[in-house]
Amino acid sequence: MPSQSSQVILVSQCFEAAIIPERGEGGNEATRLRTALFGVYEYVLVQKPHYEFRSAVVYNSERSVLYEGQEHFKVEEKVNGAQRTLTLECSSDDLSIERVELIPLDMNSRPIDYMTLEATAERRTIRYWQDDLPHKLKIRLSELNVIEIESVNACVWVDGMPEVQFSVPQNTYLDRHDGIRVDLLDNPDEQERTLKQSLYSLFVNVFGEAFGRELSLSCAYRFQQNKGLPEIDLPVLQIPSTSYSEDLSRSVSSALKNWYREADVASSQGTFIFDLTVFSTRVVEKRPVLKLIRLLLPIESTSDLNDKIL
Repeated sequence: MPSQSSQVILVSQCFEAAIIPERGEGGNEATRLRTALFGVYEYVLVQKPHYEFRSAVVYNSERSVLYEGQEHFKVEEKVNGAQRTLTLECSSDDLSIERVELIPLDMNSRPIDYMTLEATAERRTIRYWQDDLPHKLKIRLSELNVIEIESVNACVWVDGMPEVQFSVPQNTYLDRHDGIRVDLLDNPDEQERTLKQSLYSLFVNVFGEAFGRELSLSCAYRFQQNKGLPEIDLPVLQIPSTSYSEDLSRSVSSALKNWYREADVASSQGTFIFDLTVFSTRVVEKRPVLKLIRLLLPIESTSDLNDKIL
């Protein structure tokens, strides 16, 4: 049966970084790093006199593909005076209902307080009260990995009416400055490791098995020459472009050890500071999709800085 509501009007969309927990408060350092790869996609829409629509979220594509294989769900609203009840149902096996949140907004785009009536793996129902119309609805989709998803676009359709979607997809770019400790990745007991082992944990947690992914990497050495003086940053390594491979941790660790042996910093207790940029694969013009700034590796956590390079 065709919907009794009007066609949906898409108002706005945005992509924001997921919140990384403070060290020691929300899991280990590997969890903090993996959280740094995730973002949250939000889009806002309006429909009168009540909400009754289906929606899909399309990844890495300019246009939708008839929703086949896309994550999608439906939303229905029942109105009883000022009382409004919104029900969200998932119609995709690949989409967890926990990743989708409905946020009713007032006419000034401020969130309206609501109560949750039902929350299951396939269905969520909320209730709120709103006298001032028109109101808007924000849909929030979380846990989007920017290594895998470089653009996202919301499609909405009403039974018996054409689909609508944003004319330009939202790029999923993240710029992180959260001070991840490389020496603590997959190392909860804080054991001393080789440079290669620490770098291997870094690259595996970011890329997994995405070999061939283009990246850039820089490294500086931060130390204090004398007590009471400001810290100094010395440039160590600059790789403007390379591809992720199983050999990357070995080649970078060799370069760092060579630099450390030749630099006059052996008496300091400094820190290697890495900046890592990952580039897109699905657009003609290369652009960054992820920047990880201030990846920290204290030298006291490293066992082989003075080892002979073979």
